[in-house]
Amino acid sequence: MGKLEKEKSSSLSTVKNALNILRSFSMDEPEQGVRELSQLLGMPRSTVQRLLATLASEGFLEQNPSTKKYRLGIPFLSLSTIVTSHFDAFKEFYPVYKEAADKLGETIRSSTLAGTQVIQVYAYRCKYPGRSFNHIGRYNPVHCTSAGKVLLANSNEEFIEDVIQKGLKRYTKYTKTDPHEFRAELKKVREQGYSTSIEEFGIGGISVAAPVHDYSRKVNFAIDIVSTVDRINRHNISNFVEEIKKTAGRISEICQFYEYSRRW
Repeated sequence: MGKLEKEKSSSLSTVKNALNILRSFSMDEPEQGVRELSQLLGMPRSTVQRLLATLASEGFLEQNPSTKKYRLGIPFLSLSTIVTSHFDAFKEFYPVYKEAADKLGETIRSSTLAGTQVIQVYAYRCKYPGRSFNHIGRYNPVHCTSAGKVLLANSNEEFIEDVIQKGLKRYTKYTKTDPHEFRAELKKVREQGYSTSIEEFGIGGISVAAPVHDYSRKVNFAIDIVSTVDRINRHNISNFVEEIKKTAGRISEICQFYEYSRRW
């Protein structure tokens, strides 16, 4: 490898490491320290420290003077506004989401794939309290959430195998980690047109999701309901399944007439 190629490879590696650092911040972990990031990302502390200092000097990170940990900086406010402007399309869906949320008494969310994770991009929140898992921009695992499984089931086989090869992390005793069992479930999800996740991601949690199809029948996002097993159970889950499928169908009909559905 020549000098130019080495410099280019080094630059790309630095950019990738910086992006991985930025991705590590979330609503659940709004602040990160050098030690935590080094362990989380498997990077030398000196590298993490250098990248944090660079990002902070440009304003993309700021250091909490009390904890000495880092958090995202003000520039992300303007960047997030640019991103959310792409999702003005969800205004068209508002009445449909509201009707379903009011009927079921649960928050209705939209999620899409972000690499091998699923990210929430929209939510119509119900009045029921305690919905810490409903914030926009939250990343969740793809293999043990209902929205994730819907999106994965409607992806190509190469992507499915990539997710499986990276490992199906166990979050609870109900998480499906056997590749054969998981493939069989995805096949079932495709056939029935919905997915459920019952305490697979967290004990006491349950979610129901259905796919939204664009003009070409491609599935680029899913809608779901996330609640608790005392509110959705074997006695009433069929009602939630039917409602989420009906809501996804109505949203799919709207998507047939809009160019913006293509980007999903």
